[in-house]
Order: sequence, then C-alpha cells, then structure tokens
Amino acid sequence: MEAAFSRITMTAASAMLLLSLVVLWRRHAGAYITAFRTQSITLAVTGAIVAFYGTAPELFFVSFMILVVKGWIVPSVLSAMDAKRRSGRELHPLLNTETSLLVCGALAGAMTVDAAVTGSCEVAESQTPVLGVAVPYAIANVLLTVLGPIIVGLTLAV
Repeated sequence: MEAAFSRITMTAASAMLLLSLVVLWRRHAGAYITAFRTQSITLAVTGAIVAFYGTAPELFFVSFMILVVKGWIVPSVLSAMDAKRRSGRELHPLLNTETSLLVCGALAGAMTVDAAVTGSCEVAESQTPVLGVAVPYAIANVLLTVLGPIIVGLTLAV
C-alpha cells in the first residue's frame, strides 16, 4: 500500500508541476483560467489522496475547500470578468515564454530534494540529515508560492 501511495502522490505532484508550466505557457485568458481550474482540481484530488492514505480526515475538508474555492468560485469569477472584457486578443507578455518556463522550472526543480534526503537518511541510518533540510525546504516552499504569481503577473500584461 505504501508503494501505491508513493506512486500516486508522485504522479499527482508531477501533474501539478506540468499544469503550472501550462499556466505560464498559455496566452489567452480563457485558456489560462481553464489551466488554473484544472490545476486546482488536481491539487484537491492530491490532498484527498494524502488524506485517504494518511488517515487524516481533516485533510478531506481542506481538499473540499480547495475544490470549491480554487476550483470553482475563483475560476467562475475570473471567467465572468473575462466575459465582461470581451476581448479574444492574445495577452502580451512582459517576459517571453521561454524565460518564464525556465525560471519556474528552476524553482520547481529546486524542490526535488525528497529523494536525496531519503537516500541520506538511509545511508546514515538516522533522521539527522532531515534537520539540515527542514528550514530551507520550508523557505523554498514559501518563495515558490509567492514568486509563482509574481512571475505569472510579469509574464502577462493585462
């Protein structure tokens, strides 16, 4: 069961990463909103999978709230705003697509430390290597969360 959980969560995390890149790649507001909705649904499903395998019922509530707010309400409001704008024109980026994808890929690639830490812990036969990773990993998560929307904002000139 642990191997299935590992494969499912890795697949879901990979899907989230790819959808993040798709959000940066698209140029039309409607396509951007659709990619955002799909990414939000994937995040909610990932949370539900973790809740199921981790026997954490409170995560089901969080997943449901992500699905409702980020997967339904926010895209609905954005779609209504886009419909009022009534412009099918392509959005003009301040940064080109290649640069945006490269920066976000580097930020996401920096987050792939789990396998290295697991290997270090196995070799050391101790959990001590985790201590040196915990704070930088938490800071990187915050920076990735904050810098992602900033990069998207710089990429799309609305």
